[in-house]
Formats: sequence, C-alpha cells, structure tokens
Amino acid sequence: LLHSLAMVQKMFIENETSESSKICYRYQAFPCLRVIRPGEFSIGPHCDLADGHSMGNINFHIPLTPTFGTNALYTESHPGREDWHALKTKSVGLGFSFDGARC
Repeated sequence: LLHSLAMVQKMFIENETSESSKICYRYQAFPCLRVIRPGEFSIGPHCDLADGHSMGNINFHIPLTPTFGTNALYTESHPGREDWHALKTKSVGLGFSFDGARC
C-alpha cells in the first residue's frame, strides 16, 4: 500500500542507470513513538519541518483506541491554513498516513 501510494505521488526519482528498477526506501533510524495516557498533554499543533524533519517525511497515526474530540490527533487540510481538524477513528488499529512535515 505505501509503495503504491509513493508511486502514484511520484515520490521516487527515476534515473537512467541499470539500477533504475531498484527503489531505495529511507526511514528514521530512531522513530518517534508517542504514547499519551488519559489526562496527559502531548505537544501542541506543529509541523515536523520546524523540528528538523525532512520534507519527504510521512507520518503514520495508528491509535490504540477510538479517537474523537480531545483525544484525537489534529492536522491541517493544507500547509499553513491552520484549519486544524481531528483525525477520527472508530475502530482500533485503523489509522492514517499524512504529510506531518508540512501539515
């Protein structure tokens, strides 16, 4: 799924060498994992680019419980709009991939 999403969004650079059929994935050596317990506060609205992450950073949000209201992750619909909206889920394990570097 992630590979096909990346191909559709043309995230890979094709070159003219014999290695062009190979795709190199890069990932964060020490991924950031946040576990927020009930009653705790996480970090406020931000874009990961401001924290030094690369422009090609893709975020994955896979909640362990249903999310809604104040227990949801909020993101912008487009970079800079500041129209924060909740990423709501009803089922455990269903999640989102999104451009957290800019939104």
